[in-house]
Amino acid sequence: MISDSVYVERAAKGDDEAFDALVKRHRLEIYGLAHRMANDPTDAEKITQETFSKARKSIKAFQGQTGFGTWVYRIGVNIALHYSRDA
Repeated sequence: MISDSVYVERAAKGDDEAFDALVKRHRLEIYGLAHRMANDPTDAEKITQETFSKARKSIKAFQGQTGFGTWVYRIGVNIALHYSRDA
């Protein structure tokens, strides 16, 4: 199995398939987080989409001080909190 760090390195160089592999690996966890925080499946899907969109845009800034899963989870928390404030 290819590690997240290998996929992150490839994704940072523009490899869309590598980023898609990261999404596939972490999507359910982020959706679960979003659903728990938003308590609405539609909002949870929007939060999940926005989380991975932001991660894709920021992948070059990922420094690897935590695992990718931890990093993307934190992005998801921040986006879900933003949704809850705007609701």
